Amino acid sequence: MKSARPRPTHCWDTTPVPCYNVGMSEQHEAIREQHRLFGLDRRAARRIAIRMLALLVGLRAVSELAMMWESGSDAQMPIWGMLLVVKVAFWLLVGTVVVGLMIAMWPRRWSSLATILALLAWTVAICSASWDYNVARQALADASNPATSPRRLSDLVHFNGIQAGYRLDNRLASNPNTPPEALRELSQRDQLGTQMCLARNPNTPPDVLRRLAAPSIQ
Repeated sequence: MKSARPRPTHCWDTTPVPCYNVGMSEQHEAIREQHRLFGLDRRAARRIAIRMLALLVGLRAVSELAMMWESGSDAQMPIWGMLLVVKVAFWLLVGTVVVGLMIAMWPRRWSSLATILALLAWTVAICSASWDYNVARQALADASNPATSPRRLSDLVHFNGIQAGYRLDNRLASNPNTPPEALRELSQRDQLGTQMCLARNPNTPPDVLRRLAAPSIQ
């Protein structure tokens, strides 16, 4: 008489037979946890870092393009455009190197933390640059807007950010809402274009107009 063959056991059997598949799954999960940092594996960290890199570089380019649009047409605009391409390429290159190092070091704790700090420093720097261009664009827009308050226009006379030069001064000198004292201060700057704008502004003080009309003024 043939002996009965042993019945195969499975993880879902109710018989008290040891189930080794459960132990293997726990080992696999433990191995996966060893390849994670902050709950992220290398693939997830790379995906997040690349998306952040693309977003921040795109915002940096858009912020300067918006200021170029606000500045209007200019003979130096092609040079400005080429410089913009170079600057965006620089930010992209530096960010790509930092992200690449971070992914290569993932998930080694201290090496990854060092590259994360480098990525954070790059993020702060590019966000600061984008913010500066947004502030400059808003300054140009406010300087040319006749609805801007006199106090804001007076403050813009002392604006020292990006584009703090003849572009901003000419707009302030042409704005009919600019206070006389601010116009008097603008007249002290040796800029022919600004002086021509002051001569057409109805708020320019008479003494400034006389000084502009003097033969000594070039």
